[in-house]
Amino acid sequence: MEKITNKETAMRIKTGSGFHGYCPDGVTYARLVALFGEPTFTAEDSGDGKVRVEWVLRDSRGRIATIYDWKDDRPIETLTGDDWHIGSHGPVPELLTILR
Repeated sequence: MEKITNKETAMRIKTGSGFHGYCPDGVTYARLVALFGEPTFTAEDSGDGKVRVEWVLRDSRGRIATIYDWKDDRPIETLTGDDWHIGSHGPVPELLTILR
């Protein structure tokens, strides 16, 4: 999985994506950072405060996926598993394989 680092590109390619599920049990902020680096977007980038961190990713077939917290005010470092939402335009099996 490739993390999209350019915020303008990330915003454009994730447009139209929607909620498709949750991360598997045990997935933590530290694990997401270890796998994908720092988030593409942080709280400063959120216009409405509903998402504090978000990774925008592209798999080897060009499919886009996002991982983000949603309307959660607990410390980011304590979120795990289904606290992390997955957004996409459709199935992203490569991401789920990496997260397991």
